[in-house]
Amino acid sequence: MVTKCFFDCVWTGPEVGIGPKNDVTKLGDVKNQFGRIIFLLLDEIALKTTENFRVLCTGERGFSYRGSKFDRIIPQYMLQGGDIAHYGTGVYGQKFPDDQFGLQFNQPFLLCMSNTSPGTNSSQFIITTTVTSGLNNKYIMFGYIAYGDADSVRVIRAIEACGSNSGSIKYSHTPTITSCGQI
Repeated sequence: MVTKCFFDCVWTGPEVGIGPKNDVTKLGDVKNQFGRIIFLLLDEIALKTTENFRVLCTGERGFSYRGSKFDRIIPQYMLQGGDIAHYGTGVYGQKFPDDQFGLQFNQPFLLCMSNTSPGTNSSQFIITTTVTSGLNNKYIMFGYIAYGDADSVRVIRAIEACGSNSGSIKYSHTPTITSCGQI
């Protein structure tokens, strides 16, 4: 079974053109933008992690990703967000253990939990924007953007264009999740 969740996002940044290989082909004017990212969750492989993410998308326990920001964006690497309480509380308490490792970061647009060391998963997540094999066996990959989902890819690439090599955001309106849920 695959669960689908979404983020509706707003940000200030350059308009982007996307090529056939999902790469940015041009940068346009900086303006206020919005869009939706749809995630497919691997709930049979990473049950605890996907349930944490799903519940934080739906808000069914009284707190959610709504209003949280993408606070670290490194072009040609990743988008990081989901610090819902400024210290990353997840639905299981502040931290929860790793599900199984083994899935490989062998393509872009994968979803994983951010952590500081083994067993320190919480609410913060990473969306990769390139092959990131350095994350193998360090981060729990539990979802992805569907192949061919050009709308989600465009949103991710446009948000990625707001970042810098240091991870800081270049523009005044930090990319923000305005709505989220399960489809």
